[in-house]
Amino acid sequence: MARAGPGVAAGGAWSRRRWRPLAPAALAPGAPATGLALEVVPAPAPAVLVAAAPPPPVDALARAGTLHLLVPGADGVARCEAWAVEPDAATAGAGRLVLRWQTGAASSELSYANYATAGARLVLSSPFRKTTTGRGDDAEGDGEASTCEVERTVRAVGHHLEVDGAWWFDDAAGCEAARAAHAPVATDLSACEVGRAAVADAVVARGRARLARLLRRGGALWAIAEATDGTLACDAVTVTGGDVAGGVHRASVSRATRRDDGAPGTEGWDLEWDGAARVTVLGPGWEWREPDGSVTTGGLGCMEEATLTIVAADAFDLGDRWYLDRAACRRAVAVARTRRGWLPPVADDAAEADDADDAAVATLAPAMPGC
Repeated sequence: MARAGPGVAAGGAWSRRRWRPLAPAALAPGAPATGLALEVVPAPAPAVLVAAAPPPPVDALARAGTLHLLVPGADGVARCEAWAVEPDAATAGAGRLVLRWQTGAASSELSYANYATAGARLVLSSPFRKTTTGRGDDAEGDGEASTCEVERTVRAVGHHLEVDGAWWFDDAAGCEAARAAHAPVATDLSACEVGRAAVADAVVARGRARLARLLRRGGALWAIAEATDGTLACDAVTVTGGDVAGGVHRASVSRATRRDDGAPGTEGWDLEWDGAARVTVLGPGWEWREPDGSVTTGGLGCMEEATLTIVAADAFDLGDRWYLDRAACRRAVAVARTRRGWLPPVADDAAEADDADDAAVATLAPAMPGC
């Protein structure tokens, strides 16, 4: 698919028909790399960026140094980050990308491999966040890690590395020029990178209190849904309040749906929440209104244990991210749209080919965990 370049010097703009931002895919521990590297038509480099720095060596990941990545944050604002390149002396083409933040007290680490041995294929894996307290011999460290493995296409282009359309700059000036020009060349590692900040205990307490009240009284939960054309909107599920016994909150959620033959119905799940992190999801089940007016029911009747994580006073993660009110969801949609504006316009050819099959699907709605 053809695309227009970021006409920075000429004052032009990106044009797109159906672009899908590329995000790393999280895999189960031990799963093989997914081969997510896509064929990307390189964007013409903005003139103001070409002159920003001399070309870097082709072996930018095979030697110690620094690469500057334009990274959109959770608030939608893109910032330039300096990632240290630390090659593995014992293994050709392997090493770490390390981001040190908070005045050096903590760091995010992302391993890479196969750069030299596989040519243009770069495998990113094993993100790790490490926090260190104290100094010298008294220093203590702890950390957290998540497991994912993502394969990328990387090549040297002028003064930067191009990684599936994202640009990794050899100097800070080039990155800052891209940020000032709002060039869509940012790197999205959100699906792989471990979170950088813990949620304050007081915020977690407020979020739990609001969720407990909602599960008792009923109301609605909101999540971001994506239409097949890439449009983002807020999708709601109805919460029917339940009882609390032994500290366990019981409630159910449901939403309107349609069967393959067009019959209207309702899809629902039962929830049991322990008030902290553990949720049992029962279902899903369905209720269909038949053409003759009768009602039929069915369901899978399975049970799934899941983890609920409060991420803000008005949001939690349970499979997808859910919001306790519509306003919070709308703010998240605005941020998501802003973040997309920073990311490379990658054409998802497979998704284009599938359009004929799922043209009748209005939205890709979020779902509860379970079978």
